[in-house]
Amino acid sequence: MELTTEAEVYVDDVPPSTPASLMAGEVTENSINLQWGAATDNIGVTEYIIYQNGQRVKAATATSSVVNGLASNTEHSFNVSATDAAQNESQQSETLTISTLEEEQTVDKILVFTKTAEFRHGSIEKGISTFNSLGAANNFEVDQTEDATDFTFNNLSRYKTVVFLNTTGDVLNATQQIAFERYIQSGGSYMGVHAATDTEYNWSWYGELVGAYFDGHPSIQEATLNVIDSNHSSTSHLPLNWVRTEEWYNFKDIYSGINPLILLDESTYNGGTNGASHPFSWYHTYDGGRAFYTGGGHSNASYDEPDFRDHLLGGLMYCLGR
Repeated sequence: MELTTEAEVYVDDVPPSTPASLMAGEVTENSINLQWGAATDNIGVTEYIIYQNGQRVKAATATSSVVNGLASNTEHSFNVSATDAAQNESQQSETLTISTLEEEQTVDKILVFTKTAEFRHGSIEKGISTFNSLGAANNFEVDQTEDATDFTFNNLSRYKTVVFLNTTGDVLNATQQIAFERYIQSGGSYMGVHAATDTEYNWSWYGELVGAYFDGHPSIQEATLNVIDSNHSSTSHLPLNWVRTEEWYNFKDIYSGINPLILLDESTYNGGTNGASHPFSWYHTYDGGRAFYTGGGHSNASYDEPDFRDHLLGGLMYCLGR
């Protein structure tokens, strides 16, 4: 009788060595690239297990792996172990504690356009200085130009808002007008100050964007402005009856889509022609973008008025979407 013996069955119960030198490669606001030294095993390492804050989160076959989906500026602890085909798992590596980067804060940029083809206000430079001052105090950057060739779609796309500050007459050619229309249609915003309504009378799209056209003014004098919407950022700080001195504009071709914020009380001065609904400041959405206009800003002195400066700032905050 022949006797046979069963083949010896080898049981692998030897775990791999512990991965060493756990470190971080590239770190971003939302991800960390982990790297470590290779582990060894009597049969062979099959994969590495990654632990984040004590919890298993993923496996990798290489000696590096990117952990994604992390919150910015947060601290995390990581360990790595190695396993073999028999599911023997090594001890975990030494702990690596590291933080994601703080999310970079982007600064809003605005373009202040001051080209004039007709009357030029002596307060333009004061207005530019005012916007620069407001930007320094409220975390936005200001570029100023009188060069209409800056009105290309690619250049305008760098800005969150374009301000027409006391522009007059025909300031853009047909190509530049198309570029500005595309900018607004792509979600850009517009702010008009004072003589912005005395601009581009033959461009009907602009007339609706700015909200009305200039139709003359009486002599500079004191009058009362009635705030009819105090919920807007440009008016929330104002008294309901705001008394000030200005070059009070009359308007024509008032666009039906505007939302008036402040009305000029024609009974408090001489020379008004718009009657009981004489708008001074308004806002609206138009053709994909936002628009805000104020009739103030004729004189240097107006930009030194705290209430008017805050009115300008509030209008700009609306345009910036803040």
